Amino acid sequence: MKREGSRWYVVLSCDEVPAQPLPATGVVAGIDLGVASLVTTSDGHHIDNRRRLAACAGRLASAQRDLARKKRGSRRRRKAVARVAALHAKVRRQRVDGAHKTALALVCGYDVIVHEDLRIANMTRSASGTIDAPGRNVAAKAGLNRSILDAGWGGVPDDPRAQG
Repeated sequence: MKREGSRWYVVLSCDEVPAQPLPATGVVAGIDLGVASLVTTSDGHHIDNRRRLAACAGRLASAQRDLARKKRGSRRRRKAVARVAALHAKVRRQRVDGAHKTALALVCGYDVIVHEDLRIANMTRSASGTIDAPGRNVAAKAGLNRSILDAGWGGVPDDPRAQG
């Protein structure tokens, strides 16, 4: 059993379930991860990027503004924090669901899948720089970082404590 916010989940695992291998397709593909289209295969097939955080950005911004106006330690602030957390959790669940569905579609369609080894943490590093050497195009880099993280290339761990 695990709890996320105010929701409880029961996680079940089955041992010795007979697995049936997928039929061989004989197709090999390389995939390229991107921001405009989430996945582009080597045969030219595109899987669109749903931009789940961008779709929820208006409600999330409103909830965060409401939270900022609440007095610390109040009951209303706790409710506002729960609302912001619930919106983030919804985006996270949608992202995980989309990643599983995309992976299933790729695994069913190809026998061998080769992907690029991206260093997402390095790609999303801040461009703000230091006082001596300030960064350039900081706002554009922040938008790119948000898009990269919204695409969910690195997957989302199931345990929220596992996020570094």
